[in-house]
Amino acid sequence: MTPFQRPVEQADKEFLTEEEAADIEQAEIAKNEALLNRPALRTVAGASVDRGVDGAPGAYNNFWMERGTTVLPNRRTSVITD
Repeated sequence: MTPFQRPVEQADKEFLTEEEAADIEQAEIAKNEALLNRPALRTVAGASVDRGVDGAPGAYNNFWMERGTTVLPNRRTSVITD
């Protein structure tokens, strides 16, 4: 879950606090659960796939998308270091 490059909002921060890491992990778990429990929608001719209620096009079955739910143990804000 830790990004390769540091996000702009964390430009001056090398490490996350324990609380920040826990908040990010909980948000990711909630997002993954919402995607997994998202109802299947029938495709309608002429309808845009980008019009999902949550803004996601639903391009693939999220069951197969393992994105992880934890940050690195050292709580770095990016995999690439300065």
